Amino acid sequence: MYSFKRPGSVASRALAALLLAMLLAGSNAAVSQQPAPQPPTPPTPPAATAPGLQLLLSRIKPGQTLDRYLESLRIDFFRIDADGDGKLTQRDVDLHELMKVIQERANAMAVVMRKDLDGDGAVTEDEIRRALRYDLRAELAQAAVNLTGKPPAPTAEALAK
Repeated sequence: MYSFKRPGSVASRALAALLLAMLLAGSNAAVSQQPAPQPPTPPTPPAATAPGLQLLLSRIKPGQTLDRYLESLRIDFFRIDADGDGKLTQRDVDLHELMKVIQERANAMAVVMRKDLDGDGAVTEDEIRRALRYDLRAELAQAAVNLTGKPPAPTAEALAK
């Protein structure tokens, strides 16, 4: 036998309440599954700039005018243009390298010739020893002042060591 319930019965009210609860829960689930608002993404950093561009940009100073900026670039250009032909070429690079070698050689010669105490153009072992003792005297005095706070009286024995 079948039993029919009246629309106002307890079972139909419970079924309606259950359906309503499911609808409300379902709508909350749908709302809760929507992506949460994301914080704004930071701007993407610019692509890596070429070293030459970085150098040019680093030369720009606050408050600098375009004329002053271009003038500083012109000065640098003329320094780099070793042969003065108005172009930057391999010849400029080679000339700069040659001048660097010459400067290093001149510096080395100056170090050696500083020990030519009699000025005859030759450096003897005795001249080297005398010059080194002279230089060592100054270094020992400076070291002693740094340790004691007062200048020492260097002995001949200390100088010989």
